[in-house]
Amino acid sequence: MPKFRLIYSWPRNLAGKLLNEPGMPPRECIVVRVQQEEKVGHARAVLVETLRCRAEAITTNLGSEHAETLLALHRLAKVLQFRGALAEAETLQRQILAAREAQFGPEDPDTLIDLNNLALVLERRGQWKEATDLYRRAVEAQERRLGAAHLATLASVGNLAEVLRLQGQLAEAEALQRRVLAGREDQLGSKHRKTLVSLNNLALVLQDQGNLDEAEPFARKCKEGGEALLGAANPETLIWVNNLATLLEDQGNLNEAEELYRKALAGGEAHLVRSHPDTLTWVYNLAGVLMKRQNFADAEPLMRRAVAGREEHLGAGHPDTLISVYGLAELLEATGSIAEAEELFIRELNGMEELHGPDHEETQASRENLERFRHQHGRSG
Repeated sequence: MPKFRLIYSWPRNLAGKLLNEPGMPPRECIVVRVQQEEKVGHARAVLVETLRCRAEAITTNLGSEHAETLLALHRLAKVLQFRGALAEAETLQRQILAAREAQFGPEDPDTLIDLNNLALVLERRGQWKEATDLYRRAVEAQERRLGAAHLATLASVGNLAEVLRLQGQLAEAEALQRRVLAGREDQLGSKHRKTLVSLNNLALVLQDQGNLDEAEPFARKCKEGGEALLGAANPETLIWVNNLATLLEDQGNLNEAEELYRKALAGGEAHLVRSHPDTLTWVYNLAGVLMKRQNFADAEPLMRRAVAGREEHLGAGHPDTLISVYGLAELLEATGSIAEAEELFIRELNGMEELHGPDHEETQASRENLERFRHQHGRSG
């Protein structure tokens, strides 16, 4: 069953935007007033429609290429991305990038930001080849404009390394992450937050390569650095606690992995909210390690909570929701609830087809898993 590992996280608003991030300028605040407590779960949907109406009005009044129009479209695209509406987010990001390139040229700093934004959406959609090409273009332009060691360049190098990791191009991803880590250590020091992020990202690559013993010191140093710099209860520290737990789980150290997942979940419930995407990640991961320990009775309510929470707050078709649906299906198969498990495997396949298309490798993997399930349990399609 897949585990969730995360790159970074600061406290976020309904739009998924970071709050109180050091060094970032103040952001415009859009207030969504929800009068009835039971409708708070729908506030993000209201926010999407608010931003959509606002973008349409600004486009009508100022034109499709005005700076304010592009900013409004950018805000809408980021919220759609956070909500899992990746196809619409991609369309908007392409529109923004084309307008920015036409006005300011392909190497303008704002153009490169929009280039990275489009690449990120493509990465989330599994369109890794095009995302890789865009990240490489951003890196090359920044190297020319800013230099290879500039912190903005290193940020784009890190983005490129991550999409290469997702494609299994681990040797190049490792080399790039080592470059980013070395550059940040040299310019920011070993205890800076961005340096800790790089420690985390290098550990992820090494973990994917199967170099678990080499990855563990990086992951532990990242967790310990986060606790010292940000505090043990900080949401980002909890992310690094989670990622160390996934590594320990891969090593077979299920006792410590479970302990760390519980620590991350307790911190998320205390300092975020029960429905926060990161909190639900820790719910899901804890359920997964409990399944490995054959503790299905404790795992099932957690996995159902992950599915229900992600359905409500991210949407039924969001990639994270579909992974949770798959996890619940596996659990129910293991406990003998075959009919419900089959329904969930079918639902996950349908969601993957809608998200990625019928021929994408992840869709094909889902289809093969459903066929395996039906063959093993004597179910007809």
